[in-house]
Amino acid sequence: MKLNSKITISIDITMISLLEHVHKPSELLREAHRILKDDGSLFIHIPNINSVEAKIFKQYWQLLHAPWHLYHYTPNTIQLLLDKCGFKVISINYDPWPGTIINSLNYLFRKKAERFLSNRYIYLLMWITLLPFSSIEALLKSGNAMLIHAKKQGNGLE
Repeated sequence: MKLNSKITISIDITMISLLEHVHKPSELLREAHRILKDDGSLFIHIPNINSVEAKIFKQYWQLLHAPWHLYHYTPNTIQLLLDKCGFKVISINYDPWPGTIINSLNYLFRKKAERFLSNRYIYLLMWITLLPFSSIEALLKSGNAMLIHAKKQGNGLE
């Protein structure tokens, strides 16, 4: 995945809900490394397959998104991939989003709850009720999604 090799721009890069959909993530990350400004930042938002929710809901976990998600990452696997592609992970934060639990419950009950959950007041009430759980999950570094901040280092050709 090579962009025009004559590109000389100097930028920071954000990838939101992208890396899990790419057939060759290491190629994409190496290309990001190439065009990233020196000491530039890369921000990635991806599902955390190691989350409490993924373990509880298993095949009904909303962020599994089979067959659209080609890869699933844990904090360790994304750190290894980024390191291999010339990045140093600065931080990994976790997303306290209760909507994933609600949608996973909907999948678990084979969409029988869809009509019930489509009521915005019930959805809001569930969202507020589940927010403390999602927040604790995020604080314990087991949230359903990760926000990674990485910095460019080296030549990205390991």
